[in-house]
Amino acid sequence: MVAKRPWMPLYIADYLADTQHLSITESGAYLHLIMAYWQYEELHANAHALSRICRMTLDEWGGIEPVLARFFTVTETHWIHHRIEAELAKTKRISKARREAANIRHGKTDANSDASGDANSGASADANARAENSIRTHTSHLTLHIEESSGPDSSPNKESPPTPPRRGKRGGGQLDLQNGSGSKPLPEGDDRAELFTLGRRLLGEDADPLINRLIRSKGSIAEALQVMHGAKGAKNAHSYVAAAAIRGPPPAELKKPGEDDRYLDPRL
Repeated sequence: MVAKRPWMPLYIADYLADTQHLSITESGAYLHLIMAYWQYEELHANAHALSRICRMTLDEWGGIEPVLARFFTVTETHWIHHRIEAELAKTKRISKARREAANIRHGKTDANSDASGDANSGASADANARAENSIRTHTSHLTLHIEESSGPDSSPNKESPPTPPRRGKRGGGQLDLQNGSGSKPLPEGDDRAELFTLGRRLLGEDADPLINRLIRSKGSIAEALQVMHGAKGAKNAHSYVAAAAIRGPPPAELKKPGEDDRYLDPRL
């Protein structure tokens, strides 16, 4: 059987406090048992299998089995460690939430890429049209000046400078990222659309990478949206959201551990 997870959190202070009455042999055997439990998610109530996990003979295992059994709930078929079971369940929930968020993110990225290509094509056409209008405006002013300067009352040595073309506040050919054809398309879905709309308003039009990182960190759109609403009252919204994205998802509430199972890291 291949191990499902090659790592395990170990809260050393609690482990030493819970196992201080064990001998070096018993402590080593217990560590091997819980590590095997974490990797394979079960321990069969089989003396031969348990002794092999602990690197012991059957006689050696028989001498320490009653001591180590107090850390487990022993049934006819399995040795059950309730704290490890709780930690395994929490790990699976977190992994599932992150996997779903990644699937949503990749799907929306593909859709946004197609929409962005269409928007860029429309933006280029709009920019070209504005540039042509600006050229026509400049040419019309220049033509008018030439006609006026060649009239019967004009002086041969007097030249009037051409009237400069009139321009809007944003200048010819510039795109309005808020209202023009170059605006970024919003992702679909009520919560997701609200998250990106609020995020772009608080953080700017280039906020999408930080918003996506926040979604990955929190594991769901709803939790990311809560953080974004909290950023509205922050002194620096960008720092507030960035810090929340670094902290990651809040730890789930766990059942209070017993005296024999506190050594696993509760911050998993």
